[in-house]
Amino acid sequence: MNLSDLTKAFPYFQPIIRRDDQRVFAYEVLGRIDSDGGVRSLGPFFEDPAVPDSDKLAVDLLIRDKALALFAAADTDAKLFINIKPSWVMRSRMAGEDFNPIAMLHKHGVDPRRVVIEITEEEMLGDADHFSRIVAQYRKAGCLVAIDDFGKGASSIERIAQIMPDILKIDRAIVERVDLQRSFFDISNAMSSFGSFSGFDILFEGIETAYELEACIEARGRYYQGFIFSQARPEMDGKYKNSALLEDLLSLRRLHTLSTRTRRRKMARELHTLVSKSLETLSRKPEEYSEPEALSPFALDLPAQCLQYFICDEGGNELSFCYDILPGNRTTVTDRRTNCWFYNDFFLTCVDGIQEDRPWHLSHTFKDVDTKGDVAAYMQLLPNGCYICILILSMNDL
Repeated sequence: MNLSDLTKAFPYFQPIIRRDDQRVFAYEVLGRIDSDGGVRSLGPFFEDPAVPDSDKLAVDLLIRDKALALFAAADTDAKLFINIKPSWVMRSRMAGEDFNPIAMLHKHGVDPRRVVIEITEEEMLGDADHFSRIVAQYRKAGCLVAIDDFGKGASSIERIAQIMPDILKIDRAIVERVDLQRSFFDISNAMSSFGSFSGFDILFEGIETAYELEACIEARGRYYQGFIFSQARPEMDGKYKNSALLEDLLSLRRLHTLSTRTRRRKMARELHTLVSKSLETLSRKPEEYSEPEALSPFALDLPAQCLQYFICDEGGNELSFCYDILPGNRTTVTDRRTNCWFYNDFFLTCVDGIQEDRPWHLSHTFKDVDTKGDVAAYMQLLPNGCYICILILSMNDL
């Protein structure tokens, strides 16, 4: 593409759907150009290493200027995602050139609070501290900040920690495998948890199939983007396809979650009843737990989903042998009495969840490091001040 063809470059807009209300949350600006074969993407132009960055920046600024003009005139309350490549920003500043997206917003009368600055994650090279200060200026002006392409190329947790985005976009490189390989689903789900702790939302991009969408919903993404809803279009009219599919999948997810919650409560009540009936066996003097067969009879009445159990004190120190439950409710006994569970998430969660009027708690699902299986922990306070801990299959696996 020659710079003389600049007038042929123009913006298209791809909708981004919000889970909360299934409405268009925002539009991403994507460059297009008229050619003999019709409208085509400018992606190959921007990704071509032979094209000087100065040419790419010139085309990018033209597209952005046109996009903001159209956005300012559009009848929409959605936000606008604008891509920023850090390498262009850094090089233009070193060259003494003015690269100020905020000034362009003011030029078109666009409220910065309606704009999301989307940073291409694999391009974040060079002086990270300096670029973080530039990002802080965008945020101070009122813009949200998103990191693009997480899962593609040089993805970096360090960059997320430095920028602390409002939105993290999970790249199609992960999305296309999230419904096929459990490890990619686990990564996506973990990033959602990371976002919950750190204050950013997850946006899955490049969704093309119903299976991918279902997996992205299960992985707790808040925003969704891809051909399954719409290709990039010239209009910003709030429309997208497959809205009924999205609503159905969200409804199914809610029903599944409620069903799982019901099964969890049933399991917890059943275990509470069994433990309460077995207090004579379970609530002993600490030194009496040292016999390998001391707690074996307890396994006889446990549900089939139970995997192992042991007794620990309030500091998480394992007092009894560990009893692994075999088919037929037989047990094998392992001496792990040097183990301390105090710093494990499930132990702290359960102890904190135990109350005076409900001396038990069932943890959320977690991944067992040894077996790589999904498990949950049931803990109950015993009259002697110790705790029984029972590991069970995740409710999702029942």
